[in-house]
Amino acid sequence: MRIAITIFSLALFFALNQTRSQDQSYYMLPYTPDLTSGEYTLLPQENFINPNKETRVFHTPTETILIPPNIRVHPTSNRQTETVIVRHPLNQSMMFGSANVQSPGISEGVYVTTNNGVNWFGSDTLMGLPLNTHGGDPGIVIDKNGVFIMVHIGSGSVPGMASNFSTDNGLTWSNSIQIEAGSLLQHEASTGTDDTPWSPFYGRSYTTYTNVSGIRRVQFVHTTDGAMSWSAPITISPVSSSGHYAAWSDMPSRTGPGGEIYVIWNNYINTGSIPDSIGFAKSTDGGINWTNATNTAFNIDGLPTSSTINGMRYFHFPRIDVDRSGGPRNGWIYIVTNERFTAPATDLADVIFHRSTDGGVTWSNGIRVNQDTPGNGKYQVFPAIRVDEASNINIVYYDSRNTPTNDSVEVIVSRSTDGGNTWVDIIVSDHKSRPKSGYQGDYIGITSSNGKVWPLWMDDFSGVQQAWTVGVDILTGVVENGSAPKNFSLKQNYPNPFNPTTKIGFEIKDERFVTLAVYDITGREVAKLINADLKPKAYEITWDATGYPSGVYFYKLIAGDPSSSSGQVFTETKKMILLK
Repeated sequence: MRIAITIFSLALFFALNQTRSQDQSYYMLPYTPDLTSGEYTLLPQENFINPNKETRVFHTPTETILIPPNIRVHPTSNRQTETVIVRHPLNQSMMFGSANVQSPGISEGVYVTTNNGVNWFGSDTLMGLPLNTHGGDPGIVIDKNGVFIMVHIGSGSVPGMASNFSTDNGLTWSNSIQIEAGSLLQHEASTGTDDTPWSPFYGRSYTTYTNVSGIRRVQFVHTTDGAMSWSAPITISPVSSSGHYAAWSDMPSRTGPGGEIYVIWNNYINTGSIPDSIGFAKSTDGGINWTNATNTAFNIDGLPTSSTINGMRYFHFPRIDVDRSGGPRNGWIYIVTNERFTAPATDLADVIFHRSTDGGVTWSNGIRVNQDTPGNGKYQVFPAIRVDEASNINIVYYDSRNTPTNDSVEVIVSRSTDGGNTWVDIIVSDHKSRPKSGYQGDYIGITSSNGKVWPLWMDDFSGVQQAWTVGVDILTGVVENGSAPKNFSLKQNYPNPFNPTTKIGFEIKDERFVTLAVYDITGREVAKLINADLKPKAYEITWDATGYPSGVYFYKLIAGDPSSSSGQVFTETKKMILLK
């Protein structure tokens, strides 16, 4: 039986939490816990609204990418840093994000959407009791049963590495459970789950983290009961005999196509705190035994921990993901790092990509991801990676290329559709931000769902460090036979009836401003799928109707300006049925 949540904590949680809708309309949390005193203090009213309203369009030879205005997943006056995000392995419309939150004590944020990012709800305080047991560094995952798992630094009465779980989509949480004892000796949890139905370990979840007591080393634990209990920690990084230590590990949020577990880490030079190689280990039996464990999967020229932008520390944290698309690159493993000066890196900080096509036995040479001018002295830092459901690789990072004095950054997603051979850079933030001196966390996050890519980062555009995101909408747009379509057309959606997603195709014969919207049976607009200038191509977009009731819906395409006197407007409407 799962650990009971007290009536007091339930009442307190619901008093503190309100459902909110995007960044333009929300309810404030009226109080926030001061974890140092155990009391609740009134927050100042926070009323920042993002002034950017336009959907931007980015064209590649094979895709059209729509970038709506950025939103904050949980607008407050608290400081949110070190952002991570995952999605449900079976329900792509459900995503779970988190962050270190300082208010002024430390806790872990809980930011949840159940309708593919249309609305977010949550809290800046993970309400797993006791409240003094939360020390940040969140590592999160959702298992096959929909259990939300949060691993974090422990504190107070549960020191070391700790965890909590939720069985109701993050509304309520278990008491804190100790994974490994210690006092400020464990850091930077990364959590994954076996979501492969044919794996003998289907549903088992995993966590890796760094233990800094004595010789720094990479630890690993697993749970078979949805985080009610954890195995005894084991060390998976080999002991180095050459004056090095292992630290700052990462693992994918999912396993390989056969249930394989992959863990990577930095291998540091003791005297300089500079990583000069990447460690790698693999398990094929649910984390009991490890093969190919090495501190030198490949060499790097990493960044020193003292590196700064405008006085803000940025950290070298390697990230990993695996292709689970079922396509020709199924099972390929990808690692992204920050490297400097040594080719293929060209200056202070470039994003470098490595891949393995044989399960981690061998690794490619590095490939420079960011496509700005080589050697221009700009920063690209905090990379995170996600291989989407169509086998495309998406890497998010901060980038200073468009700032002459190198004191501000934008957020860029570099995208590869060919396994990492070539890249395009897409500016996904609709604003620049200027990092402030000191701590801003050590990493950011990214996931994908229903044809969209979801980066989650932190910046202080609103006046305080906040967790920002945007649903980067990927439309396939292919010019047929080397020429534009001869006519405008709107295709019948498929499948139809559908539940909960359907695809809508249309053709644009010349460049127009295009609107594609969905209406219910009363004629009320319920979703706007496209509202942007499009080039002449054939397109296809996915509508996710999670959260909408069953019934008849209509979708309408308008190409051109209906208010124009030229008459150059194409309009067509079709019917579809949502059947749940």
